[in-house]
Amino acid sequence: MATKPAQRGPITVLLMILAILCFSAFLTYFMHKNSTTDSRQLKSSDPAAVIEALTAMKERHDPTGIAQATALLESNNPEIANNAALYLGAMGKSVSIPTLINALKTPDAEIRNEISLDLSQMTGEFLGDNYDAWHTWWLTKNEATTQASR
Repeated sequence: MATKPAQRGPITVLLMILAILCFSAFLTYFMHKNSTTDSRQLKSSDPAAVIEALTAMKERHDPTGIAQATALLESNNPEIANNAALYLGAMGKSVSIPTLINALKTPDAEIRNEISLDLSQMTGEFLGDNYDAWHTWWLTKNEATTQASR
C-alpha cells in the first residue's frame, strides 16, 4: 500500500511567503540603518569611530562610504588612511592603489596579505606582499601612462 506524500496547504505556503517577506524587510531596514550610522561615523573626529565604520562597511561590502573614504586617503592619521585604502580596495576602487602599496610596509602579515589580495584583484598583477615589487610596478605603470598621454 503506497502512502501519499504530505502536501502543504495553501495557508502554509502563504505563511512561508509572509515570513520570507518579513525577514527580507527586516534585513533591508537593518542594512540601511547601519549604512547611515557608519556614513555619519566617517565624519567623526574620533579616529577609532572612523576606523570602526570603515571596517564594518568593508565587511558588508557597503558602497555608501566610497566618496568619504576617498577623501580619507589624504588623512594625516596613517591608520585612517590605511583603513580607507583597505575599504576602497575591497570595493575595487583603483584610487586606493598608491595608499595600499604604501600600507604594505606594515609589520602585520595578515593586513599585508589582505592588501596584496586587493591589489592583485584590482590590477591583475600577482606580486605578493612585497612592497618594493609593488612600488616598482606602480612607478613603471605611471611612467608608461604618462608617456602614452604625451
